[in-house]
Amino acid sequence: MAWTNTDSPATSDRDVIRYLVGDLDSTAPLVTDAAIAWEITQWPNLYLAAASIADSIAVLLGRTQGMRADGVTFGDAAKEYRA
Repeated sequence: MAWTNTDSPATSDRDVIRYLVGDLDSTAPLVTDAAIAWEITQWPNLYLAAASIADSIAVLLGRTQGMRADGVTFGDAAKEYRA
């Protein structure tokens, strides 16, 4: 899974999207470069592309709801992300 962020939203549409959706941690990536590139081609502006990606991230995070690992129960990350 390719994940890059040059921390240059002024010059990179991909970095704008990563900033808008909060996908800034390379150790816990939420969306691939390829997915961002595709979404950008599907929408007339970066804000709509970011909104679509944010919905996808919320679905991804929803898959962890109620999971337990090593005695820890994960909260409703999707609900928190949407908020």
